[in-house]
Amino acid sequence: MSDEREKIEHLCEVAGIGEEEARARLADDDLFVTPAEYRYVFEGEDGIRQVREAEEYLRGMAGGADNSGAVNEALKQFLVDVAERAGEFLRRIQERAGET
Repeated sequence: MSDEREKIEHLCEVAGIGEEEARARLADDDLFVTPAEYRYVFEGEDGIRQVREAEEYLRGMAGGADNSGAVNEALKQFLVDVAERAGEFLRRIQERAGET
């Protein structure tokens, strides 16, 4: 059995979801630290809207942290990293929806 197949079966079992949703949760596994059983699936117009809003918000936070003396370098780095991951995630879901 392939590693991907094992992940799908495990996720179906622990999260109580179907194979299609398991595949959707694992589609961008390389972008997330959160275990797949705790992730949401973002698809279609509403999913793209939500991710776009989150990405814009995170970029704003990262930019604000850059100009703030109250935020340490570790937090700045984490905000920049998560904003970049959100941007890549947005690009991928737009591509899957045919919005490139």
